[in-house]
Amino acid sequence: MAMGCFTGLRISDILALRWRQILNKDEFCITEIKTGKQRTIRLNPQLQQHIRDCYEHISPIGINAPILISQKGTVFTIQRINIIYLLFHGLSPYSGISKKILHQVKGFEACGHRVSLCTYSIADNGHRARMINDEIIEDYGTGKPAAAKRRVSYQCIYRYAITHQVELIYVRSFHNANPFTIRLFSKLRKAGIKIAMEIPTYPYDSEYAGFPLVTRLGIQVDKVFRKTLAKHVNAIVTFSDYHCIFGQRTIQISNGVDFDSIPLKKTVSKNTSVIHLLGVAEVHYWHGYDHLIEGLGKYYQNPANTTVFFHIAGGIWKSEMHDSQHAPGFYELINKYHIEKYVIFHGQKMNEEKTNGTKK
Repeated sequence: MAMGCFTGLRISDILALRWRQILNKDEFCITEIKTGKQRTIRLNPQLQQHIRDCYEHISPIGINAPILISQKGTVFTIQRINIIYLLFHGLSPYSGISKKILHQVKGFEACGHRVSLCTYSIADNGHRARMINDEIIEDYGTGKPAAAKRRVSYQCIYRYAITHQVELIYVRSFHNANPFTIRLFSKLRKAGIKIAMEIPTYPYDSEYAGFPLVTRLGIQVDKVFRKTLAKHVNAIVTFSDYHCIFGQRTIQISNGVDFDSIPLKKTVSKNTSVIHLLGVAEVHYWHGYDHLIEGLGKYYQNPANTTVFFHIAGGIWKSEMHDSQHAPGFYELINKYHIEKYVIFHGQKMNEEKTNGTKK
């Protein structure tokens, strides 16, 4: 799973890998079976450690053995798994989180699996609906009753999973453990469906400091029920170093990048008198951009031989711009150091707009 999600390799290429290619390596090269293209795959330290742990646990006959073999010692054949990737929110073309999710789906599909993406959205007519791909599986209606119903009614997901013979539910946690999500997970497990729940950030309680009361009440409900919810999943997927979360074993993976969707910049400017820094994110206080802005301000307090600009592309919470509860607001710092022309906000951008912007 880690190799597929991190590298985006097709399952045919993963099955062909030998331990000698990836064990204690910073990178490895392959020729893709389907396309014939040569690729160099870089492995970060976290994934390298995961590979070493797997090698020690599996104890293969040697480094020339395939990385995936059955208990009988035979190489696995390609098996297509029917998966639902379950979200409790919608997708946005501007959101980095949405892009990451779609890249994960692409990774699963590259491994030969069939993936149905389950999302929640609000249509132009105000109807709240749960969808699988482009199909509405439940229309909750409009108004406050619909908003409440979508938080407690998950029967449509169970029906779809049973009808379409789903074998795995990959859930992205929305910090919404409660009796209703527990009931859904329990029914799915009783039906023989495996569940892997990804917790993108752990621990996460401190992230809610300063949020509105309703949001903070929601995390209190999550605190009460999350250990029970964890008992109804087969594993928790984490990007952290924790081996156990909420009493459940973890699968440790690393954030991967889909280089097919992000062209590498090849042209390097020879002008060393100007440096352009680019931050791309849906900005929150934990990104630490306030530190960079303050550092830039202190840099310009003295005569500077090199002109440095900081460009920010992405949505920014108002609390980060003014009177941040966690750190000085961006505008506060910019005005303090008089660096208005050196910090440039570009707002939310699509992939193509970002690519064009980095070329300038």
